Amino acid sequence: MAIFFYNLFLIFYRAGISIASAWNKKAGLWLLGRKNIFETIKASIGIQQAEIIWFHCSSLGEFEQGRPVLEKLKSKYPNSKF
Repeated sequence: MAIFFYNLFLIFYRAGISIASAWNKKAGLWLLGRKNIFETIKASIGIQQAEIIWFHCSSLGEFEQGRPVLEKLKSKYPNSKF
């Protein structure tokens, strides 16, 4: 049930950003920056068939905490790109 409300929130959030972008430059840039983002990433790393596993770490501390998970996934999925 919580995932339903989360997804509903995301729909309303994006709609709100779209409306705000009419007069707010930063909101417009937010939308522009996310347009076709995954296709852009795939094209920039030159991989069309490999599975991509994306980790977001907002700090070095988060990266260090997630490193064991990342290393385990790399060994389990050697053909994937991280």
